[in-house]
Amino acid sequence: CIRDSPLIRCYGEVLNLRDVTERSYPKYIGDNPARKVRHYIARGGLLREYLDQLLFEKSTGNFATGFKLMYSMTRWRPYEFPMVLRYIRQRHLPVIHLTRSNVLHTYLSRETAKASQVWHSQDSVAQRPKLHLRPEDIVEALSRIEHEDQAWSAKLTPFQPLSITYEELTQSFDDVAARILSFLDVDPTVRLESPLRKINPKDVSQIIENFADVRSTLTGTRFAPLLESGS
Repeated sequence: CIRDSPLIRCYGEVLNLRDVTERSYPKYIGDNPARKVRHYIARGGLLREYLDQLLFEKSTGNFATGFKLMYSMTRWRPYEFPMVLRYIRQRHLPVIHLTRSNVLHTYLSRETAKASQVWHSQDSVAQRPKLHLRPEDIVEALSRIEHEDQAWSAKLTPFQPLSITYEELTQSFDDVAARILSFLDVDPTVRLESPLRKINPKDVSQIIENFADVRSTLTGTRFAPLLESGS
């Protein structure tokens, strides 16, 4: 989330049930026993009430207010929030869709997060763990990530999102920030600073312990060029 502008309020992953922060949904239901019950039997209405309060509460000034939504938070499974997409459409909320062009780096970031228990790029990492990957699984894993991004791009098309990539954000932050501010109808001349910090180096051979095996597996596939691609 971009929090550096005085005209933007971004509350982060407020629907992350494992992250209880001051304005989060877990805190909202935890403060009220009746809400805890409604979370299990009438979550759609409860979510609407929570998000309306979070996003549209009365305040002085003209703010762009939002939150960060991960794909996994919208799945049809217990305790998640598939109804949030309907809410976003009904309230005509602007959507910024952030993806990575390099699906190998997406995969490595996820595996590094699992190994280090550091899930946010703003967090520091004392020591990056080297990853020992299963070469026989990697093509399927990369194909799955590729399909996931394509499916979400199609699903979000009716929302007319602003689509940007992580690579654009890290390489041309000022230009991308101006696009984001304009999209949110906020003064695009306000200068922002990126909170993002790279967790993994660009050279993936420094991350993958069995790099030679992985390279051999990917040689001849459409994913082979990603081994040499930075960002």
